[in-house]
Amino acid sequence: MKSSTAAPSKGKAAFELKHRLLQALNKIADRDTYQIGLSELHATVDALAPDMVGPFLSCVIDTDADQKSAVRKECVKAIGALARSHGALLAPHMPKLVASVVRRLKDADSVVRDACVDTCGTLSACAREFGDGGAALVALVRPLFESLGEQNRYVQAGAALCLAKVIDESSYFPGPVLPQMLVRVVKILKNPHFMAKPAVIELLRSIVQAEGASTEQALSSALTSIMDSLKSSDWTTRKAASLALSSIAVSSGYLVASFRTSCLRSLERCKFDKVKPVRDAITHAIQLWKAIPGSETPEPSEAGSSTKENFFGDHNDARSVHDGGSRATSFRRVEPTPSASVVSGSSITSVKKRSPLSVNKIPQNNASNQQHLKSSDWHVEISVPKQNTVPDLVKKGYGSNRMLKYAKGSPYGIVDEDIKSDYDPMDDKQECSSLSEVASRSYETKHVTSALEVTEDVTELCPRARETKSIDSTVTDVTSHGTHTCCLSATKELALIRKQLQEMERKQANLFDLLQSSCRILWRTCQC
Repeated sequence: MKSSTAAPSKGKAAFELKHRLLQALNKIADRDTYQIGLSELHATVDALAPDMVGPFLSCVIDTDADQKSAVRKECVKAIGALARSHGALLAPHMPKLVASVVRRLKDADSVVRDACVDTCGTLSACAREFGDGGAALVALVRPLFESLGEQNRYVQAGAALCLAKVIDESSYFPGPVLPQMLVRVVKILKNPHFMAKPAVIELLRSIVQAEGASTEQALSSALTSIMDSLKSSDWTTRKAASLALSSIAVSSGYLVASFRTSCLRSLERCKFDKVKPVRDAITHAIQLWKAIPGSETPEPSEAGSSTKENFFGDHNDARSVHDGGSRATSFRRVEPTPSASVVSGSSITSVKKRSPLSVNKIPQNNASNQQHLKSSDWHVEISVPKQNTVPDLVKKGYGSNRMLKYAKGSPYGIVDEDIKSDYDPMDDKQECSSLSEVASRSYETKHVTSALEVTEDVTELCPRARETKSIDSTVTDVTSHGTHTCCLSATKELALIRKQLQEMERKQANLFDLLQSSCRILWRTCQC
């Protein structure tokens, strides 16, 4: 007798529950009574008896697709509210709930799909209370993952975002679920026919942050696929990739330090994206990846290639660029046999074997390196005066090869093929004038000096050796002479322009006087 009376009372309670739910949903469909219906729905969920969970779910899940979007959205949210209030009671109904959510992912309204994502996150957070060893999570994940294969953009995007939310909200996944999922998600992202790549990138980010990349190879594959997405033609995909890299940099930190250089290189290539949201996301990602401590790779210097340590030991040539930028000094290794230096009327060339080496700086302390050099191995060439000195030497039979040589016991001397003569102090002015002439005629003059510190004898016959210790003064003379010539030319041009302007002004004044006289004559004629 008691069982017969309990069955009608239970059916009556289920009927009354469905009636209250329908009234609340009808109020939600009306904009004016939306808040009232929402309050009644939440009150029904909070006061729901454990034996009424099944009828409540059947009423909410069976909501017709023709209902308004507000009703469809609140029905999906009601599942999440029920999971928060009665989480442990939903374990037997998990497949039915997930099937309902997957069906709602086809909804054209993005508000409904967003509600599905939030509900999946709530179900994932409550699934750890079921105590079934992760079976509820597997039941939640499997239908969503299978939905990624449907050829529907909304379903693909919604399923990927739901999976990402499930992984973010869950603190435990059984066995190798995440590593297996990572491999399949990377393949999906590389599939050119997949339509919802931004959502899959978000899913990949969630797996990496949940330590689903258990090996270095898996982590490399995941990050490489995300970096490849930066090259996509779809700007939403590029933005999603940059946001994913930012999140990974913040959460993983030192775990991804080995990928710091490659990620920064990929981001730097895309930081000038034509879409502003993408540019902002990439700039933020670059800042986060630069903050990760990692092995710094040596960057090339701004001036050129680096200086070798065995510069003098290798006996290679080098070229040093000084601060002025306009002065260049070329270091050469000269063979023991004198090489022919040809002085022609248009250029001064040198026929020597050399292998160039570009350097930024020359070591200032060369005492240790100088011990490995012979004093006769290095020569210093200077340009020779063209008009006076060269013809005199040719007439005397000295030849055309003159070099300033460093040797033991003799400071600077003019060394020819057979005859050695001392430096003439009267050639000082000739050298400067010759260099000025060479510079003005665009001659190719090669100034050569050695890196050795040459001991100079202070004698009356060599006053210039005391005053000039480098070739910089000669270059300064050439520069000053060129500047003086340029100023003279500019002055002449300005004088010519001024003369032409004065001539034009005079002609305009004459024309104005002629016009005034013509106007007076015309005025008098009109008065008559």
